[in-house]
This record gives sequence, structure tokens and C-alpha cells, in this order.
Amino acid sequence: MKKYLFFAACLMVISITSCDNEGEAPQQQVQDEKNGGATDRHSDSDEQDSGQTAVRSLTLSDAQKTAVERNNEFAFSFFRKISALEELKGKSFVSSPISATYALGMLNTGSTGTTSTEITAMLGFNGGSRQDVNELCKLLIENVPSLDEQAVLKLADCVLFHQDIALKEPFLQDVRDYYHGEVFARDFNSSETVDFINDWCSRQTEGMIKHVIGELSAEQKVVLMNAVYFKAPWSGQFKAEDTREEAFTLDGGRQQTKAIMHRQDATFYAKNSHYSAIGLPYGNGKNWVMYVLLPNEGTTVDELLSSLTYDNWEKEKPLVTDEARMVDVKLPKFKIDSEIILNDVLKTMGSTSMFSSEKADFTPMTTSVDPLWVSLVKQLASIEVSEEGTEASAVTIAETAGSDIDSTSTPEMTKFHATRPFIYLIQEVSSHAIFFTGIYRGE
Repeated sequence: MKKYLFFAACLMVISITSCDNEGEAPQQQVQDEKNGGATDRHSDSDEQDSGQTAVRSLTLSDAQKTAVERNNEFAFSFFRKISALEELKGKSFVSSPISATYALGMLNTGSTGTTSTEITAMLGFNGGSRQDVNELCKLLIENVPSLDEQAVLKLADCVLFHQDIALKEPFLQDVRDYYHGEVFARDFNSSETVDFINDWCSRQTEGMIKHVIGELSAEQKVVLMNAVYFKAPWSGQFKAEDTREEAFTLDGGRQQTKAIMHRQDATFYAKNSHYSAIGLPYGNGKNWVMYVLLPNEGTTVDELLSSLTYDNWEKEKPLVTDEARMVDVKLPKFKIDSEIILNDVLKTMGSTSMFSSEKADFTPMTTSVDPLWVSLVKQLASIEVSEEGTEASAVTIAETAGSDIDSTSTPEMTKFHATRPFIYLIQEVSSHAIFFTGIYRGE
């Protein structure tokens, strides 16, 4: 009989299928609520005695820097592959590569052989091991949420399994140690388990993603979930009274009226032969930035993204450590909700065996179901950009059977009017980790 392992994370859903030997599995009740759940801690040791908002930066070793860079290469490849999906042609979307990393990282912890080798390589660690992925996830979840008190970042992981099977303790321990994951045994034949999954995702994303599944089949056995939630004010806010209804040029030249925010402020700016870009900082202005990439006239966002890699982006992006210049900024208010099936994306990125009932190897995960394979990977994500700042979240679910800106630094006024389709991404500056990516087309 086919069995499904249901793997969930705020933004992405992975479904793993398996065959069961129909033996009676031992009961294994696990509920680790004290050590798991969303990580949004602040370190008391970093508070400032003056009562001002604490400001921290994450100092990485050379090996840690390399790990983030390699995973960011996955982030850009993941972004490009999603944008090429037929169902997203001409549409705005948002995605979270970091949520995908956590979801696939937990999945990888329960895999071995070719399955693990492929997932590890896909996440940017070709020639490395699943332990490299685990260490990166542990580094970020334990440090990044506390860097800026003005920015809220929640990272949460959860494993649910059907109460008639047993998961292996080393797998569960890795989930706890590296992902701070909660673990629950539940009756997958009960509708209450579906409610639990949806409620968990809604709670971890502050209600931005309320519904990730409608039902669980009798064949599904495990659910792994990652949730990412981010909310922060702009360092220099747009004023609501400056927002106007203006023309936004869509792909193909047609125009629609959109609410366009406007501000003139010191902003990090860069321009090359393909695009111009701004970096709009959040909170304390040192840790979190939304980068907006506007293709030059005659270049589409698809053409720009097809040639955009992490390496060339890092070389040419606006740097928070650079001197800011005065920029006349126009940016649409927008809200985007995305739900994306990722099976084909991950296959084209090289992870094929996990989707095969004959080749997938998830034996480190459970003693009760053999073999398991992935049947569905889905992403759910949401973002809202307004005058005050940005709120964004993502759910990944898998099924298996610098310095302050000086506004007087540059007197010249540069125009950056994002009134045609553009690319955006949200990055934490000190770690360089990319949390959200997307395209806004104005449709």
C-alpha cells in the first residue's frame, strides 16, 4: 500500500509517498513544545544600557560565509526556475528560498544515499554533506532573529507523524538540535490534524497564511513544516499623503493605475548596463534591506532574471556600507499571495531520486514505512508592502506517505521610478542570507 509523508514548511510543501509492509508499528508519542517552535529571541547580553534599540551584526567565520554564499546560489537558481514556470508567466509572485532550505534541510536529515547527495547539492553544497546544511540552518535560526529589535523575524519548524508509525530518534534529535523543531504524534485519520496543521501555519505567520491543506489521506504518514515570518518598518518611511494613483506600465506596454508611494531620501543606489537598483533599509538601517531591481528600458524582468546570478548580484548591488545618495523613489504599494507546485522545479535543479518510489531513500527517517518518496512539493508565501514597511511570510510543507544614512551626503537627485515590472528581494546584511525573492508585474 502506498503511504505519504507529508512535509510542510511556510512557503513550500513537499509530499513524499511510500510503500508500507503493513506491520504493526510501535507507538511513539513525542511532543517537544518547550524547545521547539518559532525562534524570534533577543539576546539580553546585547541590550544597550541607554535604553536605545539594541543593534547587532552577525560575525561569520570564513566557513560560515562560504556556506551562506553557496546557499544563496541555490536561492538565485530557485528564483529563476520558479519564474520560468508556465503557470507564473506574466504574473507577480513571492517566494522564500530560506524557507525552502529549512524544509528541504529537514527532509535531507531523514534521507541517505543518492537522495541525500542530490538534495545537498541542490541546496548549494555540492561535494558536502547534509550536516553542512544542518549547521547553516542552526546558525541562522539561533542568531538572525535577534539582530534588530525593530524587525520581527520568526523561524519555526515542526514534524507531525501518524501515531501508528515510529520515527527514528537520531532524525528527531537532528530536527530538535539544528531546526529547533516541535515534534508531535497525531491521528492522521482525524480532521483535527488538518486543523492543527493549518492553525500552526496561521499562528507562525501571524495569520498571513491560514490554509495550507484541505485534507490528509489515510496514506499520508508524516508532515514536516517550516514557517518564516518577517515584519519591519522602513528606516525612512513613505508618507501616506505622498501616495498617488499613477500609471504603471505592464508587460506589453498596457498601463494600469496603481497606488504609487513616493519619497525623496538618502537611499543606497547602483546602476549598470542591465538595471538600476535601490536598497531600502528596514529598522535600524543596518541589518535588513529590500532591494528593488528595475530593468533598463528595453529589457524585461524575465531577461534580467535569466542572467542574474548571486555572484554578479553581490558584485554590483547597492551596498549598505556605501555612502547613500539622494534618490527620488516611486514604488507601488502591493500585496501578493503565491501558491506554487515545485516538483518540476526541484527536478530541474537536480533532485530527482526523492520523487521516485524506486530510487528515494528515506530510511533514516522511520522504521515503520519503507520506502518513502516525495509526491508533492508546494510553496505558499505572502508579502505586503506599504508606506510603513513590509510584512512577509512563507510556508513550506512537504507530504510523504553599516552605518546611519546621511541624508546630506549627496546633493544630486537621482530618479528611481518603479512604475514598470521589477524584481525584489529581502536580505539580511550581516549574514547575507536571502529570505524572500519575487517579481511584481502590476497585473
